[in-house]
Amino acid sequence: MAGEIRVCQRCLLKSSIPYLSFDDQGVCSVCNDPRERPTDDFREVAADQLRQLFQRAQHGRGAYDVLVLVSGGGDSAYLLDVMVNEYRLKPLALFLVESIGQPAATRNARRITKTLGVDLMAFSTEAELVKRWIREGLPAALGRDIGPHAGRDLFVHLRRALSCNLAIRLGIPTVAEGILPYQGPELLVVQGADRREYFCHTRKRRILLDVFREVFRNELTGSLYDLDLAGRDDELPNMVFPNAILDYSRPRARARLQELGFHPTDFRGFDTNTDVNPFASCFSYAAHDCHVNIEPMARQLRRRGTLQAGRRKLDRDEALEFVNELKGATLFFAERERELPDELPAYAQLFPRLRELFGNDEIFLGRIRRKRKVRALADYFGMVLPQAQE
Repeated sequence: MAGEIRVCQRCLLKSSIPYLSFDDQGVCSVCNDPRERPTDDFREVAADQLRQLFQRAQHGRGAYDVLVLVSGGGDSAYLLDVMVNEYRLKPLALFLVESIGQPAATRNARRITKTLGVDLMAFSTEAELVKRWIREGLPAALGRDIGPHAGRDLFVHLRRALSCNLAIRLGIPTVAEGILPYQGPELLVVQGADRREYFCHTRKRRILLDVFREVFRNELTGSLYDLDLAGRDDELPNMVFPNAILDYSRPRARARLQELGFHPTDFRGFDTNTDVNPFASCFSYAAHDCHVNIEPMARQLRRRGTLQAGRRKLDRDEALEFVNELKGATLFFAERERELPDELPAYAQLFPRLRELFGNDEIFLGRIRRKRKVRALADYFGMVLPQAQE
């Protein structure tokens, strides 16, 4: 990318992201957007909408009130507990069995649903279809300037298409996801007329639909994988993000899951389903010199004033250092086929500052082990890792 890359003076976003602009003070257009500074009223309104939506669901006649996408991580496990024990709903838990998934995720999904007495639907995704979607769709999405989140979006929106299409077929009125407060979109309760705009007409959705049609043409029309939900206005489910609305925190979630019989190590770093992030980041570094999750990280810094990294809260300068250290560690494993003992001392010697910034050796070790899989995932998807920007 030609020209000097600037970093926003308030957050972590860079001028290499195609849809950003910067003012004379070096502040990005996202920081200057008033919607990025949600008030207490904003969250209170969303919480009230959520209560009303679930109150109506309790009077429904269907077998299930809400479909909860369960990843096997702690965030969605806690969300499922909230649906059952706080809102008194009848959820159906959907767990997507993926060939690149972790065994711990499957165990956790089964245990939490059994503990809560919730029905579990385990859906085995078609490995070759997912490989093709990533192999052909990722370069196409980046070529359309979708942004550094392209790799994450392809995974998230294919999973979201599956959950929404299943909800439509099963007559479940609402889909809930366990994303974190700082990851929340502008709309935290998508219902009524907002559903069509959210599912069909946002900039991101239009790009993903174009890419989906380019990759699969008409092969998946009408299938559970079909991203194109236009024309189904009356059938579209509501979409809600309760963890982003409620006073959610991972320490509270850990404590509650321990009450339900889980050990803290069962969920490790809480993100049992995110092994693909370092792989996706390699493409984001090449296209935009950004981590694949730079926007959620920047949003957390913008809204809270700090970035949570492991057990530490980082200020902006430390956060900038942190994302650069993440890049260095990812590219180390992407660019080298080197035998390295899978142990803390070896990693600590290579990445001492990253270890310090995480502030917790177990979390640091888990993150490094994910980065070790970058080349294996590239082989799995049949892709060549690109050269990152210096």
